[in-house]
Amino acid sequence: MRGLLLVLMGWIFFVLPAADAAEVCTFSGQADFSNKDMQLEIAFKGKERIINSFKVVGDAFYFNSQLEHIKINQADLSTNLESSFYIERDAAGKVRNLKGLVWTKYSLLNFKPYNEVVGLFHFKDGWLTIEKLTWAGMSFSGQLSLKPPFDVDLSIEITDMEINELAPLVGIKAERLLLSGLVSGRLRLFGRINAVQLKGQLRSKEGQIEDFVYRDANINFTGHYPSLDIVDSSISDERGYIYNLVGIFNLNEINNFTSSQHQISVSPFSLQDLNTQGWTIRRKEGLGKDSELEFGYRLKPKQPSDVLSGEREGMLGIERKHRF
Repeated sequence: MRGLLLVLMGWIFFVLPAADAAEVCTFSGQADFSNKDMQLEIAFKGKERIINSFKVVGDAFYFNSQLEHIKINQADLSTNLESSFYIERDAAGKVRNLKGLVWTKYSLLNFKPYNEVVGLFHFKDGWLTIEKLTWAGMSFSGQLSLKPPFDVDLSIEITDMEINELAPLVGIKAERLLLSGLVSGRLRLFGRINAVQLKGQLRSKEGQIEDFVYRDANINFTGHYPSLDIVDSSISDERGYIYNLVGIFNLNEINNFTSSQHQISVSPFSLQDLNTQGWTIRRKEGLGKDSELEFGYRLKPKQPSDVLSGEREGMLGIERKHRF
């Protein structure tokens, strides 16, 4: 048990501060090996501080970490992180795995109350398995190898979450964000930790991209962070006109849609099976269960830049309606 405490102390002393080689911190604390408990405070520059306590009772372990003004990307996080875990043994007393529960209390993100974390996990054969972890409108599950090369396979489900609520968690200041709307979907992060691949499907509704107001957006993507390959995707404007989206989107330039790092083509959605190239589709909401699709030929091709700038062009006075 003493060896386990030493390992945990080493992790706190050396691994956490090493996350940023340029970061300077001071620490103080004490360890009582006879009572199997430990307290440690780590202070960084400014107001950032982490206060840890750890205690062992038989095969059960209790860990508490008080985080004060910790910077996550560009967000300021304060919370009480608590966890309890215990050793599962077989009939012969041999350790089978380590199971645990983690949760937070009194969380503040950018000095405002924020949703708490609740999660179940276990360690076995060098793998950390997250059975389920929820935070705000997100739910996480998956595995992370604790041995080199540190493979990861993590799934994230998002349910009706405001885009500006997600922004601080990925390093974007909400006041600079040029996106708004509700987002839902599923992401998968997999591969080696230093070259994580992404794959996912996101759905957004009732949002805005700069001056362009959209009704619905369906985005499918693959790629390596921060570059995403957008495929089989579409967006509809406030009048219901639908456009195809395809190309490369760079997450590092999410606040600059005119950046040369983006290579997104936006074109009117067309029905190939009707042999009507250039005909665009408009979805019309119905009062009942039925809805209509209206087909109209545009006077000139839609340019990709027109969609984001909000420009419009006229349509011929001819419509074809197909009820579904």
